[in-house]
Amino acid sequence: MKLFVVNCTIVKHRDHNYTFVNDAFSKGKESVLKILSETKTKASTLKDALDGVSEMKRNVQSHAEQTVQEVINCLEELTTHLNIRCEELIHDIEELRKSKLKSLEIQQGELEIALGSVESSVEFTERALENGSQVEILNMRKQMSCRLQELNSAEWQLEPCADDAMKFKAGKQLKHEVATFGIITDVVTHAGASTITMGHGLEGVMYNTLCGQPVEFTIIAKEQNGRNRTEGGDICEVEICTKAGEIVFNDSSQDCGNGTYSLCFTPNRGNMWYKLSGKLNGCHVKGSPFTWFNETWNLCSEVRDGRNCSYIELTTDCRTAKYCQHQQQSLANYGNVFRQQFSGWHQQQSYPNYRNAVAQQYFGEVQQQSYPNYGNAVARKLSGRHQQQSPRYIQGVRISGNVSAEFAFGVGVSPETRCPCESQWTWKSGNKCQPSSQLQQSTITNCMNNDIIEFYLDCYNKTLTMYNQRTKEYDIWEVLQGEVRPMFEMYHVGDAVSLP
Repeated sequence: MKLFVVNCTIVKHRDHNYTFVNDAFSKGKESVLKILSETKTKASTLKDALDGVSEMKRNVQSHAEQTVQEVINCLEELTTHLNIRCEELIHDIEELRKSKLKSLEIQQGELEIALGSVESSVEFTERALENGSQVEILNMRKQMSCRLQELNSAEWQLEPCADDAMKFKAGKQLKHEVATFGIITDVVTHAGASTITMGHGLEGVMYNTLCGQPVEFTIIAKEQNGRNRTEGGDICEVEICTKAGEIVFNDSSQDCGNGTYSLCFTPNRGNMWYKLSGKLNGCHVKGSPFTWFNETWNLCSEVRDGRNCSYIELTTDCRTAKYCQHQQQSLANYGNVFRQQFSGWHQQQSYPNYRNAVAQQYFGEVQQQSYPNYGNAVARKLSGRHQQQSPRYIQGVRISGNVSAEFAFGVGVSPETRCPCESQWTWKSGNKCQPSSQLQQSTITNCMNNDIIEFYLDCYNKTLTMYNQRTKEYDIWEVLQGEVRPMFEMYHVGDAVSLP
């Protein structure tokens, strides 16, 4: 047989494609094994799916029994309250019955006494007239007449002093409410899908905070499909502690009634990690517990020209920077103020006389050094190199002075070895501008004296959100590039920025 196959293959069908059985078997087996492996994976996936369905069936049964018990407990509680109310109403009826009967009994006694007096006088007079002599009647006539006239002129309460009116008024409202009381629904709060926001930042994102600035947290209750809940009533528990485990906040949050729960916390310990645990109905919300870093910042000044005609005046606590000018300086000169994560305000032309105030975080002991050294420290931190904290930041800054006339704030890109900044994403007098684009109308329409501007910088997603607390307006920049820092530009004497 083997010789026949070889002759057939080599002599008669030499032009045909062929392969040896061993080779074909090896390749065929490998192909089947590959498909078999995929099938086993599919079987494992199906088994997991079946396990999930079985688990869900058990959960459905358990939750159904639990819900039945909740219905029974609720209606039993209502029944208890109805029974208590029934007893109260019966007691009211009894008190009203006693009061009416007591009044009628008093009236009855008075009428019985009066009737006895009348009947006694009538009987005496009739007997005297019937049995007395003429002389006796004449002698007693006056007394009998006076007594009878006295009784005839007496007035008594003849009608019952109390009526029998007594009625129970239930009304139809309770009957209607009982008929429609309670519903069974599968739309419930799912803690695993619920989120928390920090201020007006992104859902589920924690930002580094500035020491001493209050932060508002909002827990957003959601359904299992991720849809926001529209009503409150959940049990919301929030606890904030330090990295060492010391509890610094353990209070109830405010139920806003629309599916959100809010609280306010002021982290007062600088350069420290905080942890927030948020629960809805006893279960952690998505991402809980959350951690964030609270930093200590101070404002510091930096001279950007040598004429010393304008300057930034800092308060003793280095939390407020005010734009000032010497008397001989023209009002055309101006100064800049910068925050830590932001760099300078970029202009296409130079201005001869101005200074900057730059917000910078002290990394250990800060020596007298040039601005590029400050820039390098901040830039490395924000660009992610030597990064120890999450590169997301939130801070609020109060702007004051002649803000409505002319003012600018935003972020700028700060190269490691150069100052001022080369480009910017900024708001200026109702317009927004960014690199390689013309001015655009800003969604922040106006700013006024003492407005607080919140900055949300997300170096992961390269986005910046600026929010005006007063007007609730905000601008969003995307695709930020470079090592950016907050920036403020003041144009009038007395303009100031501060860390509230």
